Amino acid sequence: MSDAAAAESLSEPRLNELLRSVDWRFLLRHEERPRALALSASRRVSEALALVADRAAPAPGEADLVVLGFPTKRRLRQARAALGPGGEVACLWRRPRVAGVQRARARLRQAGFEGASVHWPGPHRRRLPEFWLPLGTPEIISHAFAQRPAGSRRQRAIRSLWRLLERGGMLAPLCATAQLPGARADSRRPEAINAALAGPLLLLTEGAEARHKVVGLGFAGDEPTVAIKCARTAATDSSLGQEAAVLEELARLRPQLDLAPKVLAQGELAGRRVVAESVVPGRLPAEPLTQATFARLAPQVTDCLLELIDDSPAPPGSDWRRRLVEAPLERFEQRFAARLEPGTIDRARAALATLPDLPLAWEHRDCAVWNIHVADSGAIGLFDWAGSEPRGLPGLDLAYFLATSAFMIDRLEMSAPGPAAASYERLLDPDTPHGVVAAQCTRRYCERLGLDPSLFALLRLRCWVAKATPDDPAAESYARLAAAEVHRLGP
Repeated sequence: MSDAAAAESLSEPRLNELLRSVDWRFLLRHEERPRALALSASRRVSEALALVADRAAPAPGEADLVVLGFPTKRRLRQARAALGPGGEVACLWRRPRVAGVQRARARLRQAGFEGASVHWPGPHRRRLPEFWLPLGTPEIISHAFAQRPAGSRRQRAIRSLWRLLERGGMLAPLCATAQLPGARADSRRPEAINAALAGPLLLLTEGAEARHKVVGLGFAGDEPTVAIKCARTAATDSSLGQEAAVLEELARLRPQLDLAPKVLAQGELAGRRVVAESVVPGRLPAEPLTQATFARLAPQVTDCLLELIDDSPAPPGSDWRRRLVEAPLERFEQRFAARLEPGTIDRARAALATLPDLPLAWEHRDCAVWNIHVADSGAIGLFDWAGSEPRGLPGLDLAYFLATSAFMIDRLEMSAPGPAAASYERLLDPDTPHGVVAAQCTRRYCERLGLDPSLFALLRLRCWVAKATPDDPAAESYARLAAAEVHRLGP
């Protein structure tokens, strides 16, 4: 069975579990899919390696990667014999060991390996890693903890204990990677990526689906300066390439904007596409999102989205109606017509037909708290532009941001149609806390564009019609929100 067929035979949760268990491969240096030998690995890691590496037994001196447990002298001798110049080892161990980190580094150095780094997959021992934190890097560790502030006395105590164990080299589980001297002569990777990989990386590896990207942050001092975005799957290769193309076009067409990453270089790592980008300044909004944070953040996001409006004269609706309104509505009808109240689609079509000529906007299309950074100055930055549309409609990003923020405050999953619809109704009620913020931002947005505020209901409808795509787990919720907007618009 081919690797692609093996991946397709797995359920999405299982595929995601396996790939996330070997995200440490993005700490390696090889560009190509590695020829790997497992001298010691858990059953899960062995199964995952079959998805990300060539497992045919390489001849002595020809392996690119050897996976073992805690680096013993015997295992390291075996690894050296198997690896070619520039070959790498990944040492994985799950039990705490006295001075384990110090001993592992020393043994790797004595065996002739260079550039040893040790990462802790955290924050929960028995769950899939959300990050891989490089040990022995006080600035990076402080940055990571600042991004996840301790919310209780117990959490603060746990962090104090963690720091003691880290200084004693007794954390577990851990992953140590190192490389033999030498390098492949056919390296084509840009220097910007090689430079970032030369230093310690903080890997961010959250994601409920295998298609989600891994992000490696490279640091200068206590702040990240470069983000290495890595594709876990072949499908994500193309998505990441599309994102890079979009960012390059955004930089070319809107050079005055400073709210998106800049593409620094593109290449490959461990057989997958990687893109080096500048880091969007600031921090994610505090979690969990609160009403007070929402009230402060929403006007800032509104002003940010206004910067994405095309300042040229509004084109006639005939230029964009088929692409941006009729085609999404046809897809929506094909999937949901039989499940919605009779007449809903016809009423939606009639309502959207009344949209006047509108200025075009660069739609982000995933403008939500999880893709926003807030700088100390209050400036907003957006990342994850892979699905954006350079010539889209105004207002849609704002509608999506307001709704997803309300769901987060209410602690709701967007894939739960009933609770999401109830939260959305509160958002549209100007007498509720959510509704006050939404009404103020909507009015501010429309006034700046010279739009009749009543048009915003049509833009919200168009937002949910287009969002209800087959591959989105929240599609049913979005369809229900679209139906609610049709009902609010009346006969």
